[in-house]
Amino acid sequence: MIPISRPLLGEEEVEEVKRVLLSGYLAHGPEVEAFEEEFSRFLGGRVCAAAVSSGTAALYLAYVATGLQRGKRLLTTPFTFMATASPAVQLGAEVLFADIDPETFCLSTEAVKEVLEREEIDLLVPVDLYGQATYLDDFEALSRKYGFRIVEDACQAHGALWKMRPAGTFGDVGVFSFYPTKNMTTGEGGMVVSSDEELLEEVRTLRNQGQRGRYEYAALGYNFRMTSIAAAIGRVQLKKLTTFNEMRRRRAEIYRELLDDVDGIVLPKEVKGAHHVYHQFTVRVKGGLRERLIEHLKQHGVGYGVYYPRLLYDYQPLKRFAPPGDLPEARRASLEVLSLPVHPGVSEHDVRKIAEIIKSFMRERG
Repeated sequence: MIPISRPLLGEEEVEEVKRVLLSGYLAHGPEVEAFEEEFSRFLGGRVCAAAVSSGTAALYLAYVATGLQRGKRLLTTPFTFMATASPAVQLGAEVLFADIDPETFCLSTEAVKEVLEREEIDLLVPVDLYGQATYLDDFEALSRKYGFRIVEDACQAHGALWKMRPAGTFGDVGVFSFYPTKNMTTGEGGMVVSSDEELLEEVRTLRNQGQRGRYEYAALGYNFRMTSIAAAIGRVQLKKLTTFNEMRRRRAEIYRELLDDVDGIVLPKEVKGAHHVYHQFTVRVKGGLRERLIEHLKQHGVGYGVYYPRLLYDYQPLKRFAPPGDLPEARRASLEVLSLPVHPGVSEHDVRKIAEIIKSFMRERG
């Protein structure tokens, strides 16, 4: 079976984990601080970083630090992972949704403008979906005009760029996830980044039970700390990230070469100004053939993903936030998207094999 995702770990990670185990510093400590500094440098030194236990924890803390609470309103895309919205609901905020750009699957700037013309919001959360960051400077301009804050959900975009600026460095706060399916991993983990040192200090306090010093509680906080073991893995993975991303881009290029002229398959677009790192290589399958193609891939031992088969407001916990009318581009995407293996652990030979399997299936039904 060719998996849809697989972390690429080697002896370097094993040796670093051994070193940390023998050091005795297993929880939050110097290893985490070193990882934070290195991640900040990776982002060009534009921001400082606070490591946490997961991407979801990172989003939660970012929302708290930007003032999201009962009576406040967050605007985001319905075509994303649940964790983009669920912390907002847990904090008592109202969630609004805007439609996506059909070419990028990310929030549409025009759709956001339409919402802003009739609604007031406190926080905008653009999601760098599938590894591509787009039009984030436009959202910054809108935030200056309308007075809302921005949390950039870069959980799928480690190393992506928009107009030569790293994903995660736009708006007030950026958030990353290091789950095993991501472009780099710590096992479980996340990172909050910001150029606002006061805001980031609040994140650091809240992640550590509200402590600013040992038994000096400044707030009611959480245990959202990253472990030293996770940080050690992350430090090695960060050194490999650029190579990993180049490998993903090469695999995406092969798919493009082989599937470009296949009727019924629409390839993902890398928009001008974006450096896509292909957390997922996501095509559209037209003509209602997606489920049949999925069965065909399964029969040939090929993993796949559908990210995402439903919109967030389709799920019971968020149904009360559904917009008055359905969002057509997001809905269409949920019915057509199909992600193919593009991670560094899949060989170029296997990518060519997958492309041929898809071509033969689509030809037979053409």
